Amino acid sequence: MQVKSITPKIVGDTKVIFGPVRLSFAHVWEPKKDKNSDKPKYSADLIIPNSDKATLKAIRKAIKAAKEKGKLTKWSGNLPQNLTDLLHDGNEKVKGDPDKYAAYRDTYYITAWSYKKPEIVDTERHPIIDQSEVYSGCWCVVSVTFIPYNNPHKKGVLAGLNNLMKAKDDAKLGESNTNASTDFADVDTSGFVNANDDDDDVDTSGFVNANDDDDDVDTSGFVNANDDDDDDDDDAL
Repeated sequence: MQVKSITPKIVGDTKVIFGPVRLSFAHVWEPKKDKNSDKPKYSADLIIPNSDKATLKAIRKAIKAAKEKGKLTKWSGNLPQNLTDLLHDGNEKVKGDPDKYAAYRDTYYITAWSYKKPEIVDTERHPIIDQSEVYSGCWCVVSVTFIPYNNPHKKGVLAGLNNLMKAKDDAKLGESNTNASTDFADVDTSGFVNANDDDDDVDTSGFVNANDDDDDVDTSGFVNANDDDDDDDDDAL
């Protein structure tokens, strides 16, 4: 189910507000460690339909601006070789596992992340508190800043996740679409022993109930600790 896109907005050359996009592998409520960092990150794959040409154009423009900024501020006037393209072809992911990655078919996607928790709001710009409202599979308008970086191991441009606005619900990704009744509808269970049925013919009439066991006991001569002190002279205390 594709959702009608907004007109993408570029702010300050390298920030783009666009969508709705579909979230996948969404860790937007609690940060999660990944194989590339010991520090937990908030992150999500932002899935963009191939048909959303305006958004793809705006993203490519912002990435190009980030590269130019990197040349001046990070990379001594030169573009690093073998820069990774932040816009990934979703169909390549589908080839690896068509069932698992069906939502990526005929799309591009960006993996955006941040160490800082993104603000998450509804269409009235009110903060969303219920974490079940925003999940892998829902559609959101997003704010992303493309940032050049230079570290000892690698140079490039990353997609910084700023904020999200939930736009629409959709089927959750990564969850089973079947239920137990459907999966086991044709299973012949006639030969299975039900644990409850296994005891149906047991005669329990001779079993002693702890409460019934004391019914005939005369407790009139038992001393109650409270009663034992009733005749004590309080004045002697």
